[in-house]
Amino acid sequence: MRLLAALLALALVVTASDPVATGAQAGATIGAAGNYLFDDEFDGTAVDTSVWSVLSRGGDASNHEAQCYVPGNVSEGGGNLQITSKVDSSCRGYRYTSGMVQWTNATFTYGTIEIRAKESGGQGSWPAQWLLGAKCQVANLTTDENVGGCDWPNPGSDEIDIAEFKTSGPGTVLQNVISGRSGFLTCAETISPADANWHVYALTRTPTAVTWSVDGATTCTQRTVVPTDPMFLIINNAMGGDGGGRIDPGDFPQTMLVDYVRVKKS
Repeated sequence: MRLLAALLALALVVTASDPVATGAQAGATIGAAGNYLFDDEFDGTAVDTSVWSVLSRGGDASNHEAQCYVPGNVSEGGGNLQITSKVDSSCRGYRYTSGMVQWTNATFTYGTIEIRAKESGGQGSWPAQWLLGAKCQVANLTTDENVGGCDWPNPGSDEIDIAEFKTSGPGTVLQNVISGRSGFLTCAETISPADANWHVYALTRTPTAVTWSVDGATTCTQRTVVPTDPMFLIINNAMGGDGGGRIDPGDFPQTMLVDYVRVKKS
């Protein structure tokens, strides 16, 4: 696993100017080792839990999700982060299990984040790579959205979906901004099926715009709803519910693969 030394501080703050790490290496300039401010190539044998939290909790009840998240469904190997969704009733009250990871302490404000991934398929899959306001960073570890002062989607807990796939299928990537202050905007882009093909999903944040791209081509720019607060990254595959729809148990297990996550200066 290749992680820039500055990430050992466990607090990545990406701004329009030279970013500075806080914590164990307070005052260190991150990016000194190259263009990337954060770079996890997932080429180790286990998820680095000093950077990523591997969640153990139920699915979001407000979305009527059918899965619970268990650490055993998250692994690293073959150069990829692997998140598996399957038929599994080991969680009381759930018929399915899946996986979710999030940045433990890192946050992202301005710059570009790139994720190369092959999404999980199957009828009922709801895979996503997304950002949530740092106000929710503790709250997302549990099903209690009020922990740590988080009450999504109020100010300070906005959402930006870098790539999301719902009932429209793996050939339509959804790129959304959801803000308690300024509303909801979405773009839908047709791509080659994301469960059978690798794609690079990128998001650039500036103080005045949010811009998405897929495989290097700009797909959407929003200037009306522009969150400006620090946000943290979440990678997960939900199942069923409002986004995944009807689940076909015969389609599972399914595995999402993530080749890398990189953050760089714009």
